[in-house]
Amino acid sequence: MQIFVVNLERDIERRASIEEQMTSLELPFDFFKAYYGKDLSSDELAIHYNAKRAYRNFSYPFPPAVIGCALSHVMLYKKMIADQIDYACIFEDDIILPPNTKKILQSIETVISSTEPQIILLSPSKSKEEVLHNLGAYQLRPFQSGFFTSSYIINQLGAKVLFENMYPVHHVADCWDYLKRHKLIDILAVNPTLIEQDQDTFGSSTTEGQNDQDIKKIASTLKYKVHRVFFKSLDYLVAFFNRNFKPYGGVKSK
Repeated sequence: MQIFVVNLERDIERRASIEEQMTSLELPFDFFKAYYGKDLSSDELAIHYNAKRAYRNFSYPFPPAVIGCALSHVMLYKKMIADQIDYACIFEDDIILPPNTKKILQSIETVISSTEPQIILLSPSKSKEEVLHNLGAYQLRPFQSGFFTSSYIINQLGAKVLFENMYPVHHVADCWDYLKRHKLIDILAVNPTLIEQDQDTFGSSTTEGQNDQDIKKIASTLKYKVHRVFFKSLDYLVAFFNRNFKPYGGVKSK
């Protein structure tokens, strides 16, 4: 299985940490150069970021770090499509890999779909009780809710769906709930969680510079609340149509 590690070139300590782990576990991989939101020029933002759609989805403009994180993953999907990569494992550089990572990835490789767009989350998430595949001490279950883009597997069909629906950037990278709601892609989750992030050591460079206070201030206004309720309700109506009447966009919710 081809493995990519998303890494900002300036994050040398993260790079060294994940490289040491991957080498120790005998997991071949390639680094994928991440985008740093603050370094994007106005011309680049005009190409890669759809401000109007982002505002419609979240009722506030995306901070640079959020744009950079989403763009990093979306452009990796683009690479998968261009290079005709059947499926890939995508890691961020701040994860902790358990000793059995290679074995579990090999097990997943035997069951990942080649006919439906699919994502398999290795990071923390909630899943349904239904067991789709047994992987020894782990199980693959239908995704229920959650976020994080720290570790997951995606096939090429899934990469195409996400690139078509997320570029130019107008959604957060880990919009799994949105994708599930609109029946755009089949999302599975490994249970129990296989891979955690090392937040104690590294924090999160993908959200570095995000001004939470500004967002909280916006979220407290009546204008924000009205806007959010209106477009959220509209999104649920569109999602209902997509789940029930579109020919195919993923696996129909049960």
